[in-house]
Amino acid sequence: MIVSPETAHRLGLHPRPIVLLARPSHQPSQAQLDELAAAVGAGRINTDLRPTAYSYVENGPQRFAGTVGWIVLGVAGLITLGASVVALGLARIDARRDELTLGAVGAPPRTLRGIAFWQALVLAGLGSIVGGAFALVPAYAMSLSGQMAFAPPWLQLGATAVGVPLVIAIVTALTRRVRRPAFVDRTAIG
Repeated sequence: MIVSPETAHRLGLHPRPIVLLARPSHQPSQAQLDELAAAVGAGRINTDLRPTAYSYVENGPQRFAGTVGWIVLGVAGLITLGASVVALGLARIDARRDELTLGAVGAPPRTLRGIAFWQALVLAGLGSIVGGAFALVPAYAMSLSGQMAFAPPWLQLGATAVGVPLVIAIVTALTRRVRRPAFVDRTAIG
């Protein structure tokens, strides 16, 4: 908590004086950070904490996660792809009778592709959205203790929760083979 010394005394708090410098509108260079550290160490910046004086520049969370975030996104995408292949394969086996029925009544191929698209989007999307929501829980819990800011990598989470399932659904619909059932006219066999 940052309050003035007068307010701290009025509230019965024991203040520990610090010097707080607001960050300028631009990122300070390493030379400027070194100059600040030297000024604090040499006492040119008036502090009452001479033996423990130090400088620290907080730049806040990165707007987009670094390389590790993209690696995690790739791994999550591969896991989602593998799980989706298995789930969609089982769902396709289970839906063969429905496909035969749709084929028998003359449903166009785009209907079967549309069903495949939405089936893939629901299967892959549900898991990805739930996984993305659960990924936020530890970050939020750690922010409650005040030790760190709640700043999840929204771009990677969005790509994992929405982008990966959408790609899987589109590829599933585009690669969906549509076969017409071969019917035998039983009246001709006779």
